[in-house]
Amino acid sequence: MRVIGAAGLLALCFVADGCGSSESPRLSHDEYLQRIREITSGRAAGTASRLFIKLVVEPGLPAPTCGATARLFHSNVDELISEVAALSPPNDVADLQRRFVSAARESADVVGRAAADATSGKLHCGRQMNRRIYGLPSTNRIDRMLVELREKGYVIGLNSQD
Repeated sequence: MRVIGAAGLLALCFVADGCGSSESPRLSHDEYLQRIREITSGRAAGTASRLFIKLVVEPGLPAPTCGATARLFHSNVDELISEVAALSPPNDVADLQRRFVSAARESADVVGRAAADATSGKLHCGRQMNRRIYGLPSTNRIDRMLVELREKGYVIGLNSQD
């Protein structure tokens, strides 16, 4: 398991449920970069990263704890998405953010179904959860889009070359 899996899921924060309100003025490059950095370094992102690791490492969490942790992880991912949904990206990344929307929804749906299955005892934490929520085609698309974002001058840590 690569830790980048958590980063890939955290990348959901870029895609939101849309590209911000059409009534809001578009953010400048620097304003957008600052807001994205605040979101990705904020409480919800840190919590989501820690929860992801708890969900996928062995030995897996006991069943009741697994379900509760998966629901909390899904809730934090939703919170990240909501925070970004309020942003209005600059024109140079508006199309990129729109493409993220489709991929993010796919990944978030998988996480939500996994949380439901963990709650019902159909899915166990550890390897089984890792196989379900890590390395998704949608998350892999998000990882590639993070590279595009970096190439446009939006370096946020998740897409830095370090």
